[in-house]
Amino acid sequence: MARPLGLAALCIFLLCAPAVADTPKIKATRGVGPDYFDLLRRIQELSDEQLYARARDDVDYEDLVTHPESHTETILQIEGKLLILRRIARKTPNDHLLGLYEAEIYNPQRNEKYFLDFDLEPRHFRPHQTVRFVGQFAKIHIETSRKGQPIAAPLLVGRRLTAADDPPESTNVARVALPEPTGLSEAVLQAALHGPRQDGQTQQPTTYFDQYLFPEAHRGQWVTAEGTIAQIRTARVGATDVWKVTVVTKGNMPTVAYQDRKPADVAPGDPVRAAGIFLACEAYTNPHDITLLAPAIAARTLEKITAAPTDGPEITPTVLWLAIAVALGILYLFLRRRAAAVKVPTQRNRKNP
Repeated sequence: MARPLGLAALCIFLLCAPAVADTPKIKATRGVGPDYFDLLRRIQELSDEQLYARARDDVDYEDLVTHPESHTETILQIEGKLLILRRIARKTPNDHLLGLYEAEIYNPQRNEKYFLDFDLEPRHFRPHQTVRFVGQFAKIHIETSRKGQPIAAPLLVGRRLTAADDPPESTNVARVALPEPTGLSEAVLQAALHGPRQDGQTQQPTTYFDQYLFPEAHRGQWVTAEGTIAQIRTARVGATDVWKVTVVTKGNMPTVAYQDRKPADVAPGDPVRAAGIFLACEAYTNPHDITLLAPAIAARTLEKITAAPTDGPEITPTVLWLAIAVALGILYLFLRRRAAAVKVPTQRNRKNP
């Protein structure tokens, strides 16, 4: 009886095996390919109303992760807590840099995490704010965490990120055009460096993340950047030779400062303060061959930050340790003399009762 059952099971397996093998498998990957940009183009041709009409909110997350090949045409509507929002530059098959926004969200109730790519400039969001996103499933994407651990999660491609309590928006807005690495013109740089300053220019301070996430809203504003010089090199903008100074601010975040004259009295490693006009976000490649974006400013001033003078003498670590050693020596001598002054009775001089 066991032998016929075994043969029957083998026949069923052989009949089913070709069908399983014919199903294309989607592997988790780090980069993006031509299909990604084709998907992004098709998504940009749809309005928000069309996306919302096709979106589903009943897709099982475990099935999406374990059987991604079954959801290549699925448009999802999801909500979650915003973990990360940043600007990225994807290199197209034609070696052009396409500026996008990338977000990571997490739904603690369902234990679900997503990577999101979209092209329309987002509004200001708070960390861990509940957001909504509508996008088409692209693949299982792998990112590296700050601790160096690989993280795999579904990647969705859409148009915009919205707050969970906002109604669907219309797509009648200008598309954000991020500059190419060589997109800075000579006329723009000269106007930013030497043009007249407008009233109220210094009354609109912007943070690093304001410039990084919302460049179109802050273009032309007066900004400052404080940090340490990482690099000084020359570049060519139009017919003009300029100097590019990379200033790494607190949190290891770079800002590129342009000047049309050689920076004086500063060198790599010096703490400096750059002040000038915010231009755009510029693409650059880090030592790990990853393309990132950094704020670029036309620096009208670039000054070395000097330590404020003190009223008394400077206390160096050597002087501090010397003072501690002297104090410990005095304490040792004091305790030793005190111990010698105390007469300890011995068996010889102890009197019998």
